[in-house]
Amino acid sequence: MSSAGDFMVKRRGGVNPLRARRNLDNYPAIKTILYSEYYRIFEPNWKPRPQEITDTYIIAAAPYVDIVITERYQAEILRKIRNRVAGLAKLDIATLRDIRMSS
Repeated sequence: MSSAGDFMVKRRGGVNPLRARRNLDNYPAIKTILYSEYYRIFEPNWKPRPQEITDTYIIAAAPYVDIVITERYQAEILRKIRNRVAGLAKLDIATLRDIRMSS
């Protein structure tokens, strides 16, 4: 006896569309946000500040751009996750200090 889910898998050529949509690899922006939040929350010395929420959501664009200029802590997080999120491997990451030093 087959269920409706089995029918979908067979009808769609072996790919269950619901499972495919739940794969975070298909959503690099969300995956970047989640990693950013994870590294903040589980850092023992982290002290939350009001702008932290903005920082984590702004970084969602990182997989879709060529360069990111951000604060030092967020740059460290991006370097940690660069090989875990599609679109970050070739990302050029700079901090405000890097810009000041080059001018």
